[in-house]
Amino acid sequence: GAESPQADALRQQGAESLKRTDQHTTALRNNLGVQLAGLLEISTPPSDEGDQDSWKREVDDRLLEAVGFTLEVRPSSVPDAGLGVFVRGEAAPGTAIALWPGLVYPPDALQRLPGFPNPQLTNDHLVARYDGTVIDAQPVCLADRRDSSGLWRLGANPLSVAHRVNHPPPQTLPNLLH
Repeated sequence: GAESPQADALRQQGAESLKRTDQHTTALRNNLGVQLAGLLEISTPPSDEGDQDSWKREVDDRLLEAVGFTLEVRPSSVPDAGLGVFVRGEAAPGTAIALWPGLVYPPDALQRLPGFPNPQLTNDHLVARYDGTVIDAQPVCLADRRDSSGLWRLGANPLSVAHRVNHPPPQTLPNLLH
């Protein structure tokens, strides 16, 4: 039978909303790609220790302007958790905010992972992906300990800090999914 005018109007509103969401998502992706490409111009940290702070500020400022947020690694608010990751600015729900740095082991190379077949016994910095690939951030963390600016020297990607994200304490809801 024929639909009511209200049902038809709601269907049309929904279709228009989905179209705007798709357009917005596409625009964000395109803008993010363009803006992050602009970071490549300044992505190589200076070798002079004195210039590294100003370089990091410039990268953070460009990222904040490009995507609305930047990430800071500093002592965690979770007791006894070491370092944590904090968002400066605003990230909308569902936004991918960080990358997991490290060595990538596809399923056919897992036997090369140090400590195989039980690498998790000696390495707290592993993440397994849905396709069986494992990423090992331990080399990044070891470099962090040797050099306080190691995060910046290793990859020069200010978003490559997901290995520093902590689980919340018991009885606390997470504010991030990974």
